[in-house]
Amino acid sequence: MDLPENMPASLKAEVEKNLKIGASLGSQIAENKSTDDDIRNSSAGKSPDGSPANGNTNDPVEVAADASKIGSPSQALPKISFRVEKTVESELFGFRLADNEIADSLETDRVVVGLVVTQGEIFNGSVKAIAPIYQQENQYIPGETLGDPADGTNEVVLIAPAGHIVSGMQVQSGVRIMSLHLSYCPVDQKGKLNLKQIQVSQIVGIAKGGPTASYDPGKPIVSAYGALKGDQLASIIMIAAERLIVE
Repeated sequence: MDLPENMPASLKAEVEKNLKIGASLGSQIAENKSTDDDIRNSSAGKSPDGSPANGNTNDPVEVAADASKIGSPSQALPKISFRVEKTVESELFGFRLADNEIADSLETDRVVVGLVVTQGEIFNGSVKAIAPIYQQENQYIPGETLGDPADGTNEVVLIAPAGHIVSGMQVQSGVRIMSLHLSYCPVDQKGKLNLKQIQVSQIVGIAKGGPTASYDPGKPIVSAYGALKGDQLASIIMIAAERLIVE
């Protein structure tokens, strides 16, 4: 753009600065669109230009577990509760520019003991959705699904050993949640966690993407919420109770 020759120098400098900013933002928007297009094409078995990719059939695998059939715990937990005002949140795991936030309810008489994890087509196995599994005394309670499990390619149920609860999570993420796994901690009949006997779950997802971030507060995880990018989970925040109260 040609600026008037009689424009004051200070105003001209400000306009030129804004024009550069606008051009930079335009480039970023175009780059982000290109990245999303590449992801969609990769998911559909196509090259970045949209043409079919040779040798990539991208056949979906059989669903491994039914979220509605998580069974019953072999060991009851004590009748416990916690105070909502004494809960803490983890850092945000995943893509910070995700939208459409979705949360599970925070019920004070149950704790998280596992997750139903749905993998999707993007990157051939990144995490598409999760659903917390809670335990309340001698029963499992399925939680709200964070993300859309429809059209998922694989479903895995992660559940703590008897007498254990979820006390942490490790997430590998980039523009999507690439993989995750859980930490399990035994809890006694007084609601105390034994942090010397922590176990870890299998890793669900793909070994691709950004660095792995951990949240291991040594406290019981009691709920979760996240945000979506399209219909896929893109970020997660865990909620932990400071302590459990045995009634």
